[in-house]
Amino acid sequence: MGKNLKGGNKAKRQKNSTGDNSRRALLTKDNSADSSQLYGKVVKRLGGRPALILILCEDGLERKCIIRGKFNKRVWFNENDYVLITYNQTTSDKTGEIVHKYFPHEVAQLISRGELDEGKFKLGD
Repeated sequence: MGKNLKGGNKAKRQKNSTGDNSRRALLTKDNSADSSQLYGKVVKRLGGRPALILILCEDGLERKCIIRGKFNKRVWFNENDYVLITYNQTTSDKTGEIVHKYFPHEVAQLISRGELDEGKFKLGD
């Protein structure tokens, strides 16, 4: 291995990182009649173990969603992030699970395709 001539001691690690996520496929919700997927917007992080996040869903309900284990300490959710969630239709409790977090350029693609309507995510302003 060659001598590290540029950067600090972490420079070579960053060179091989896969930070370019613009090439990943755009994941959309399943539009079938029995689908239990919804688009949502992060309202507040609630904390806890497993971590809970309050999500405003496109159907107008606020659901407490669990962060899946594969996202834990890898993907950070902040206010106004758009996500895809799954929920249990058979029970009346307002809970769900976060399946996917969208990057800002992906949100713009969803809006241009007509999949996502930002007007549904306005809190009682």
